[in-house]
Order: sequence, then C-alpha cells, then structure tokens
Amino acid sequence: MTGPTSGPSSSSYPDLERLRVEGELRLREAELEFKRREQENTRKTAALSSPVIVAIFSALFGVLGTGLGAGLQGYWNASLEQQKFEYGLLERALATDDNSLAAKRLLFLARSGIINRLDRTQIEQMAAEPSQLPLYDQGKLAGVSARKIINAVEAYRQTHGAYPDTLTRLSEEYPQIENEISLLGKTKIQYTPDPDRGYIFKFAGQDGYLGTPDDKIHDKTGLTH
Repeated sequence: MTGPTSGPSSSSYPDLERLRVEGELRLREAELEFKRREQENTRKTAALSSPVIVAIFSALFGVLGTGLGAGLQGYWNASLEQQKFEYGLLERALATDDNSLAAKRLLFLARSGIINRLDRTQIEQMAAEPSQLPLYDQGKLAGVSARKIINAVEAYRQTHGAYPDTLTRLSEEYPQIENEISLLGKTKIQYTPDPDRGYIFKFAGQDGYLGTPDDKIHDKTGLTH
C-alpha cells in the first residue's frame, strides 16, 4: 500500500489558476492605463507645439518682455532725471561767494532727505571743510538754466510750428525743463508769447529780483538786454 504523495491537492489548482488569471488581468489593465496616459501626454504635447499655441505663447512672452523692458527703461530714465536734478541743487548750493553759506546749504540738502541718489555722507564730508568747497558763479548757473529753457522753447516751435503759450505747456512737452524752472525760481522768471518777437523770456539778474534794471531778456532773436 502506497502512502500519500506530496504536493498540492487537486482542489488547490482552481485557486492557483484564478490567482494567475487575476494577476494577468491586473497586468493587462496596468499596461492599458500606461498606454492611455502616454497617448494623453502625446496629445497635450502636440497641442502645445501647434503653430497657434506657439504663436500665442510667443506673443505673450513678447508682451511681457516689452512691458518689462519699458518698465526698466522708465525706471532708469527717472533715476537719471533725479540725479540731474540733485546735481542742479548742489550747483545752486555752491552758487555763492560765501563758503560758510555754501557749507550750510549742503548740510541742509544732505540731512533733509532731498538728496536720494547721490552720496549724502560724502556731501556732509565736503561741507565739513568749507574752505575747500568749489564755489560757482551764480550768474553763470542762472544763464545755463535759462539757455536750456530757451532751447526747449525753440524745439517746441520746430515741432508744433508755434511757440508755447506758457512755460507750463513747455514743461508738459519737456518734463526735464521743470528742473531748470525750479532752479531759476518761478518768481524770478517770466515768459509771454509775443506776435512780433515770438516770445519774451525774462529772468532775474545778479540782484536776484525780477523787474529790476539788471533783468535778462530773451526773444527769438537772442539776448536783447
């Protein structure tokens, strides 16, 4: 009589077969899901690479780039104008024959917060040695500012065919001129259109007062007084 043989019973074969089939089905499902996702990604890539989408993104990045460039350009232009304005303030502070007065003016500019772009510490160091300050001729500085305004008046006429009605209108066209007007002093200058002379531009002379004999007067022909 023989004993029982080792190995799985016949009743276990259906369970093994079922597990095998289920495993194959899961593997097949996984393969199908993988292919589905692969096809979906391919469609998305193809859609993004279409000429229309590429054109849209190119235009979008072009607009963003242009906007960024314009923003940076505007910032640097404003920064440059601010520096020019601050240099003008320093020149006006040094426009005196009194070294002590020039030093006080510099300290005021440095400590009041008006100066932002230039080195305030260096300005204070300069003011600490009044005798070493490079003083400017106030009359020459006023003449430089006046010449810039006159040049802008002539440039306006060339562009528009007529002289500006007011200096306010001129500064709207050329914003940088506002700095020169401020440096001269709005109460020390006068501008009026004139049918015969084109315009009459007056600014205070050496005494610093408008309406006195040493006023400087310009018209389209040049300096008349």
